[in-house]
Amino acid sequence: ILALASQRQVALVPAQLIKLVYVCHGWALGLLHRPLIVEDVEARRDGPAIRRLHDALGEQNLPVTQPIDAPAGAPFTTEEADVMQQVFEVYGAFTPVRLSTLTLTRGTPWDITWRRHGDGAVIPKDLIEAHFAGLARRSGNRVAASAPE
Repeated sequence: ILALASQRQVALVPAQLIKLVYVCHGWALGLLHRPLIVEDVEARRDGPAIRRLHDALGEQNLPVTQPIDAPAGAPFTTEEADVMQQVFEVYGAFTPVRLSTLTLTRGTPWDITWRRHGDGAVIPKDLIEAHFAGLARRSGNRVAASAPE
């Protein structure tokens, strides 16, 4: 995500980066039926959060300019990279507020988990997958800006 942002000269603040990683993960689940990240996504007060990413970025509101240390894993497949590129093309210019609005909308995986289990609860991958698979069906199996349901 940071490489795509750098190529397009877009500055991302931590809240945007975290939401974009979540959205990429969701679209990978919805389109490819496999997760993009291994970490759990938690329902936090300010929306879906990936603890390791949140902890690495801290509470700052300055643009993220350096890569974040992450555990070594397999490189992204061509399909995964394509999903990330599509997500960035559609959502990359969204403000943190707009990204939050999309992820906090009633009926989203965050909303369902938040209402049932509260702050810090893990959002089930199958719930994320079902949500984004529904968006994929409505968009012809392409990444598209999700509208509040």
